[in-house]
Amino acid sequence: MHRWNLLLCSVCSLAFVEAQPITAFKLFNRGNTKRGPLLQGFDVITTPGEDVFLKAMLSRVVASGSSEALSRKKIYFYLAGQRLGESLTSTAGIAGIKYSAPKVGDYRIGLSTSRRDATKITDSNLLVRVVEPRAFLLLVDIERVLHESSSVRFPFIPNAELPVMPQAVETLTALAESRSLVFVSSSGGGEIQKIKDWLALRQLPVAPVLCWDLPSNPEKASLLKAEHIRMLAGMFPNILGGIGNRRADAVALNSNGLASYIITRDPLDKSELANLKVFTGWDEVMTLFDSK
Repeated sequence: MHRWNLLLCSVCSLAFVEAQPITAFKLFNRGNTKRGPLLQGFDVITTPGEDVFLKAMLSRVVASGSSEALSRKKIYFYLAGQRLGESLTSTAGIAGIKYSAPKVGDYRIGLSTSRRDATKITDSNLLVRVVEPRAFLLLVDIERVLHESSSVRFPFIPNAELPVMPQAVETLTALAESRSLVFVSSSGGGEIQKIKDWLALRQLPVAPVLCWDLPSNPEKASLLKAEHIRMLAGMFPNILGGIGNRRADAVALNSNGLASYIITRDPLDKSELANLKVFTGWDEVMTLFDSK
């Protein structure tokens, strides 16, 4: 399996369906009976010239918290008004094309279900972040680290009612000046546009969002998270570590020889864990990195 198939992450968007625009923010933040089409794009972090798979998923929201895949629908991918390619969705609602970015930078790949809208700037896009192989990456968990909600509850909380953790914006903005941030969600990707909207609403730095679909069991989640980190480290050997909120996060990072920065007010079992720092808030995280 090509490694670009292993590094899919997600930030999603609502798309146009036959010229009927529906924004993701409205979809997720209106009443519970809101229904409509949802086109989601999966972010990628890669290196210059590396083939990556641009993946989109199209579904129809049929009820609060549930949706059904839309198959055999054509998805158009474009960059800066130029069409890159098109693909039909599978029975799972998945469509994708291969792409190679020529140089370091952020590439916003637009998505649309309408050919005539495919060259317009829309809310439907995915992010391709291209960095050098030896770039310094910092993994940052979203749930219970940037906000207090779990991935299960997050889809049902209006973004405006979910504040960001104190000092998180200031700390990450400063860290992003010398490190390439990667946001990590434990969700399966069904509400990635809402995550994207929330990050933008709270003015957090722009960064790719990876959805790793972690199970609720902490031990199983740690094992799966460790595997995702291992694959990412295969392409980027200079991952500086990760910021999480529980022992399972530290174990996943530690198994890959990486530093773990855990933000929690609960007691944490530090046994058999190396290179671990525990904080009670983001202000302490900022103090640590300022001293380095």
